[in-house]
Amino acid sequence: MTSDLFEDDPVSHPLTYPGPVPDHSGLVAGARFHRLRPITGTGVAEWRVAEDRESAPVALADALAPHGLDMGRSCFPVLAVGSNASPAQMRRKFVERGVPAVFPMVLTEVQAIAPGVSAHISRAGYIPAAPIVTGAAVSRLFVLFLNEEQLRALDATEPNYQRCVLPAARFPVRLPNGDPLASPYVYVSDHGCLVDGEERALALGDQRTLIRELLGKSPGLRRLCGEDPAAFVASVRDPALRASACALLHDEGWTREQPELRGTAAM
Repeated sequence: MTSDLFEDDPVSHPLTYPGPVPDHSGLVAGARFHRLRPITGTGVAEWRVAEDRESAPVALADALAPHGLDMGRSCFPVLAVGSNASPAQMRRKFVERGVPAVFPMVLTEVQAIAPGVSAHISRAGYIPAAPIVTGAAVSRLFVLFLNEEQLRALDATEPNYQRCVLPAARFPVRLPNGDPLASPYVYVSDHGCLVDGEERALALGDQRTLIRELLGKSPGLRRLCGEDPAAFVASVRDPALRASACALLHDEGWTREQPELRGTAAM
């Protein structure tokens, strides 16, 4: 999988949010996504990367070394809940900030956390994701392994979120080789999450469907932002209108705070 994962990113094409997401672990290296094969009984650095069909798989640590990256030193796991799981979006974020777009993405099982919808609207026009608590349900989510430079660059792209430590005891994360992953970071929305008419947190889904349903529920939102998803995206790029639309969602009761995810802020 290469070109199909990098064709579109949600900033350029908001209604594709969260963007193309792979279905297996891999190494993002520029505009290529190399399959990463877990090995039982070893750390992630020893897992094997298949860089192409002709070459023999190499250890992940060896694949990262030519790029000046070290899995054993200053490596930070970050749970990707929304478009951070899209190689196209992550590549755009890093390239725009002059940071190497080379990092592993590991598909994990996460208990009691799922992708929901943040109670705000991005400058690009999409309504982004936020983690929500789901009881005992298990989600398959990517964890990105980033160096300090990449982590700070990613922080700069998340002005509406607080990077928090996910408590391992309450929200265990398991790697595909069965090993637990202790307390990765997760970005928690400063705005809370969107809910349905019965105060249940909305699950992240198709962006067009989400916007169409919100417009259908709120005549005020339709008056502000238009009758369809394309009109919504175009209108909310205006900062004043975007702020008014976000305030309307709060005033009409479509949002909820998430205190259960607070209190674990990262330094």
